[in-house]
Amino acid sequence: MAEKLKKGILEKGFKLFADSPTNQQFIIMTIADYHRLSENVDCEIWQELPDQQVAVRLCTSWHTTEEQVDRLLDLL
Repeated sequence: MAEKLKKGILEKGFKLFADSPTNQQFIIMTIADYHRLSENVDCEIWQELPDQQVAVRLCTSWHTTEEQVDRLLDLL
């Protein structure tokens, strides 16, 4: 599911903070986008960046479903 998440993030035009081969994906977004996303999804700021941007950590697990990944991508 992490690869599906990564692919969807890139298709939506977001940039990755780090190219992670693990279940953790790190996406760059504005602080405003983070606050909007965090109202609906468990996520956390990994690092603050210049220009009101942040790197946000998103994690999948063995229990993450395709529907959950699709919902998250719809919220981006």
